Amino acid sequence: MLDSLTMPRYAVIIAGGEGTRLRPLTYEVPKPLMPVKGKPIVEHILDALVHYGAKDVVLAIGYKADMIMDYFKDGSKFGINIMYSVESKTLGTGGAAKKAIEEHFKNGVNYESGIGENDVLIVNGDNLYDINLNEMYKMHKSENAIVTILAKEVEDITGYGVLTMDGNVVRKFVEKPNPANAESHIINAGIYILSAMAIEMMPDKEKFSMERDFFEDIVGREKICAYVSKGQWFPADTMERYEKAILGWKPPKY
Repeated sequence: MLDSLTMPRYAVIIAGGEGTRLRPLTYEVPKPLMPVKGKPIVEHILDALVHYGAKDVVLAIGYKADMIMDYFKDGSKFGINIMYSVESKTLGTGGAAKKAIEEHFKNGVNYESGIGENDVLIVNGDNLYDINLNEMYKMHKSENAIVTILAKEVEDITGYGVLTMDGNVVRKFVEKPNPANAESHIINAGIYILSAMAIEMMPDKEKFSMERDFFEDIVGREKICAYVSKGQWFPADTMERYEKAILGWKPPKY
């Protein structure tokens, strides 16, 4: 485990979806527990969080929540403190993250502190990542960014948020554009560092998309940066992508 000062203490894993594009597998097993190389997707994410120094994580869950809580329990088995935020209805990526933060971290987050100890890491729970989170956080702090997004350069941008970059700064964010009109092949890869100020700016509503309703709204007005990684990244949110993850993912040796 590395120095926790190089990593946000708090993390939220967004893992509440029904996994409709992975049916019939998800009729019995919720997406966060879908196995890749012998362990659930979310367990691979927890391995990385522990290695890079996160201390507290909230699993934002909904579908088959009891199965997920029964597997991960309080996190002591995995070396991290796990808490839960359970959706009774679908809240979207932004709504789920906001609910989790307000339920568990708000008393520990100084919303006037800006960049630093009160930042929160948000991770989409249906992707496998091998990136240096300490380096991503170092860039976030050095750029004094309000939000930093993990980004990847890919050939096919279909179905992803596309970023137009100027150095490390995101000048434009378009969620799932028509590929023919996309301005780049740099996409949002589903990990975000939010400063306390960004958390305070989240839309004042219960259900919203982090990408479409928040990032698209503040980009250009506030400083959003992107950490473009060449490390392994396997989305596993469709049957085709899940199969590629099973075949291609090489678990890091922490």
